[in-house]
Amino acid sequence: MTYPDPRQQPPTGPIRPQPPGFHPPTSGFPAPPPFPPPPPGPPKKKGLSAGAIVGIVLGSVVALCCVVGVIFAAVSDPPKKNTADEQPAPAASNAAGSGAPASGAPASAATTPAKPAKTSDVAAAGTAVRDGKFEFKVVKGPECGKKQIGNEKAQGHYCTITLNIKNIGNDARTFDDSNVIAYSADGARFETDGVAGMYANPDGETFLEKINPGNQVTAIIVFDVATTVKLTTLEVHDSMFSRGAKVALA
Repeated sequence: MTYPDPRQQPPTGPIRPQPPGFHPPTSGFPAPPPFPPPPPGPPKKKGLSAGAIVGIVLGSVVALCCVVGVIFAAVSDPPKKNTADEQPAPAASNAAGSGAPASGAPASAATTPAKPAKTSDVAAAGTAVRDGKFEFKVVKGPECGKKQIGNEKAQGHYCTITLNIKNIGNDARTFDDSNVIAYSADGARFETDGVAGMYANPDGETFLEKINPGNQVTAIIVFDVATTVKLTTLEVHDSMFSRGAKVALA
């Protein structure tokens, strides 16, 4: 005959709930300690509600519409220019002929000294002029009307000018008629006709001949000009690169 193990007798009385992780003892060994409850998880983040999201979207749309409207208005409506009626009236000028300074303006600022008259750089007719180491003087001319000089024929007609050239330097120098220029009253520029000039000076001593210091020669300078042209000014040069001097023609 077997007897039931008193340790395995069903409990009597009300059954009490056991904590999580509790294990009843078995085989007479003490029960292990109950497992601790799991730690609580991290708190859940609260997201934006649906109403807040809708409000943000609507606000962004309204702001974008405002920016687009401002840009469109600036492009489609450029600033208007002032018309004649809108322009400010000019400051009142001084009374004509009075010469009085404006009210409140210093007298020194209102009155400016008159500039001296510009002197002409053209010497009077018959005056000797100098350029470099030569002194020039028009002896006669211009004399116009010839259609031919020697074998050279004019396109218009020839005008001749008799010119005296003196060496005022310390070295022998050569005169070249190509360094002489004539001008008409309207400022047209005329060069010499060298071939006609050789015929007009048959001795040939004037051209490309050295002139010693203190000596002087007389040359006939020839210009081929239109019959309607009147020469008024002669420009003479010591050399091709000199400054030059001007003298009026009679």
